[in-house]
Amino acid sequence: MKKVMEINKKRLIVVGTAHISKKSKEQVKKTIEEERPEVVGIELDKQRFYSIMSKNRREVKFSDIFRTRRPGVFFVQYFLAKYQKKIAGQFNITPGAEMIQAINSAKEVDAKILLADRDVNITLSRLLKTLNFRDKWRIFFSGFKIKKELGEDLDINKILSEVEKEDEDNTQINKIMNIFMREHKKIKRILIDERDLFICYHVQKVLEDPKVNTIVLVVGAGHMPGIIKNIENKNINIKELLVIKKVKLNS
Repeated sequence: MKKVMEINKKRLIVVGTAHISKKSKEQVKKTIEEERPEVVGIELDKQRFYSIMSKNRREVKFSDIFRTRRPGVFFVQYFLAKYQKKIAGQFNITPGAEMIQAINSAKEVDAKILLADRDVNITLSRLLKTLNFRDKWRIFFSGFKIKKELGEDLDINKILSEVEKEDEDNTQINKIMNIFMREHKKIKRILIDERDLFICYHVQKVLEDPKVNTIVLVVGAGHMPGIIKNIENKNINIKELLVIKKVKLNS
């Protein structure tokens, strides 16, 4: 998926990927080679950047929970990583391969790298402070809810094929996101909406640089609608997005 935008006479190309898709990796490479941007933005923070690029990276073990000061945050990260690795293994690709490709391609065209995402520890800390026991219990059964509503339409191969299309009209992901938004508003706000705003804020700052004419932004497909909607939003409160506290919904 790719969306080309013009903002104040500058080009912003948003590439929406599936983190387990080989074609997403190829599209990232092709887009950066063709556009030759001054800046490549990626959906990573410093911690995940160093982790994904480390040559001595070792697999995180559950026993590491006893070494961390934030066991709740570690617990969520651990199981999300395990789930992504399991799915990626079925498609013979390394999780986050498209982000590594974006980094390597940026170096090849002498583009600067923008780590556009919020610190994962802040994101998960805000999430854990906001969710109550009932919310966490509902998350456990959310997969069954999505599967029941989508039925045969819940096909991982179909989802991947839609992500790999050039345009951003993504039926399967939109359906899943709509169900997820309806069932888990708190989670969607913290994991997706807030990070969309955080990414937009930092892209806006880069677009103010007179030396920058083109930015390629590589993000997960689920972030594309929010980024496209808010990329020209000048009222983003970045300080509010960095405070670790319980988040209240307006509605």
